[in-house]
Amino acid sequence: MKRFDRLKPGTYLYLRYKIGKDGSRSTMDIWRRTVSFERRDGQDLLHISQRWDGVVPPAYTVLQESWFERGTFRPLTHDREVTRDGKTLKRSYRFLNDHIVLGPDPTMQGASETSMPSPEPAYNFETDMELFQTLPLARGYSASLNFYDPGQAPPKRYIFKVTGDGTIRTADGRAVPCWILSSDYGNPAGPVARFWFAKSSQVLLREEAKLVDGSILIKTLLTEEPNDSGN
Repeated sequence: MKRFDRLKPGTYLYLRYKIGKDGSRSTMDIWRRTVSFERRDGQDLLHISQRWDGVVPPAYTVLQESWFERGTFRPLTHDREVTRDGKTLKRSYRFLNDHIVLGPDPTMQGASETSMPSPEPAYNFETDMELFQTLPLARGYSASLNFYDPGQAPPKRYIFKVTGDGTIRTADGRAVPCWILSSDYGNPAGPVARFWFAKSSQVLLREEAKLVDGSILIKTLLTEEPNDSGN
């Protein structure tokens, strides 16, 4: 990854909400994503940890731990824990060159390990935001990326294009120049997702996608939480 050095250790908070056709706003969830570089099994690896707290009934919590080869973003393992309605489901995944291994839910008696074919190595779709941060974004840039969303459909290539640039205005009034990355996820008739990445850091500041019901899904970066006690 040509700009892997843009990926810095730290924690980022994102709010996801929907804008209805009538202009109303409704909160969906808050994502907390932490990037770190750690030594594991004798290797220097990239570690991305996530916590999603959903407020749409029924409320839910998603915990995800992902490990990668440093510098290449090649995924190694992914663990997910989803808690909803008092029940917790756990799954683990191992990314290999020609397949992905899906570990059984340890809470399900008799469950067995399964395998998902992957004709070519796949990136982890759950960490697309951080992966995009390491791409050489520029006017006219495009990339074809093979993604696998753990537990979802088989791996598939998607096209992502820089379709322009613009600015995002922060809470204190600063205008941040951004690259706008877009994708229709292989469905020309479907909604197009657009991502605003700060040109200086390539950190994602905003994402939006129009949904089939006419509403707009927004993901926006929140300000950093203070780490003091408030005294």
